Amino acid sequence: MFWKNAEQYPDFTAAEAMLRAPAYPPEDLDSLDTGGCVRLVRAVIRQALSDRSRAMRDLPSPAAKAKIREIDSFFRSDYFHCLTAVSGEVFLDLVRKEAIG
Repeated sequence: MFWKNAEQYPDFTAAEAMLRAPAYPPEDLDSLDTGGCVRLVRAVIRQALSDRSRAMRDLPSPAAKAKIREIDSFFRSDYFHCLTAVSGEVFLDLVRKEAIG
């Protein structure tokens, strides 16, 4: 539904503007590839694991202990669970077993 603005140019309704805002046609919005989001989540987790591993090597430093607590709290957070649908405690158990084994 178009209407003319004061300068007589076609103007979109708010709903139409929202549909046209993305660079994708409205019919393709439902089928967009979420691969970029998945890669981002994986990169965040890899970085947290890398940081935790680096901190483990620096033990028994107080700064390393604080870093490990911070990273472990990330893995236990609702945010991590939301990103992965995995229990952070289970994930940390796997990380600890891998570090030992």
